[in-house]
Amino acid sequence: MGLLYYDVRSFKDFVIEVEWKVKNQCNNSGIFVRFPEKPENPGYAVTHGYEIQIDDCDKHGLKFQTGSAYDQFAATKIASKPPGEWNKYQITIVGQHYTVVLNGEKVNEFDGTRGIEGYIGLQNHDPISQASFKSVKVREIK
Repeated sequence: MGLLYYDVRSFKDFVIEVEWKVKNQCNNSGIFVRFPEKPENPGYAVTHGYEIQIDDCDKHGLKFQTGSAYDQFAATKIASKPPGEWNKYQITIVGQHYTVVLNGEKVNEFDGTRGIEGYIGLQNHDPISQASFKSVKVREIK
């Protein structure tokens, strides 16, 4: 597993918009938010922040599928487009309140318990999973 993250500074309250696509339905990736320290390994971002999941494989249910906060808060539905098409996440984080919108549909909303400030990153899950990202935008909420 790999992690590409913005290491210049961390963020408190913000909206991140990310366009992404996968090559195949079961490709696995994600958007990491609010991991509090610069990690020595990608697993730190999973266990200390939240991973907003990208994975439409129905292996273990909505708690592990696209739109979930991986292994923490299940998505309410799958709203991703077919493999090869661009999707757009809009993830809004204010205090401990997280709202995840995918392609214009709210797919998750939860109150977290982890830190209130941290770094943002993109996941490179494994050599088989091919995910592409573009147009990553972060807007702070004051």
